[in-house]
Amino acid sequence: MALFVSNFTNKIDRKGRVSVPAPYRQILAAKGSDVVLVYPHPKHPAIEGSGTDWLEDYATRLNQLPEYDADRDALQALFSQVSQVGTDSEGRIILPEALTAHAGLGETAIFVGTGHKFEIWEPGRYAEHLAQQQARIRERNLTVPPLNRATGAAS
Repeated sequence: MALFVSNFTNKIDRKGRVSVPAPYRQILAAKGSDVVLVYPHPKHPAIEGSGTDWLEDYATRLNQLPEYDADRDALQALFSQVSQVGTDSEGRIILPEALTAHAGLGETAIFVGTGHKFEIWEPGRYAEHLAQQQARIRERNLTVPPLNRATGAAS
């Protein structure tokens, strides 16, 4: 399974186009996604990006909550905020203005791999966010739970 990793800083041109990193485009293509799904990050001033596979998985997990449940209603609001954007022949996308404003993007954007998705940040904001996350790891001595080999789930 290919994961979105590393980070790439790209310029945003006058027309609002930004190049999706080639490794990310390759992963999206391998997953059968011919569009990039972008939506506002629900907790940070950033944009999340994924292929259609992630959104389908999200819908499946969301359907496990009771219908008309207030938490489910809140979480399903994401669907109304998703934009499907295609890449041009040079691998560029045009980010919707609302998302650009949400993330505070200017002339550059940093694409950050987060495993099954990626994020798009204003580089300065991301540097601050990364420093906060690294401090949190140190302060709380965080580690990833070990994998239960029998079930394949975290234990």
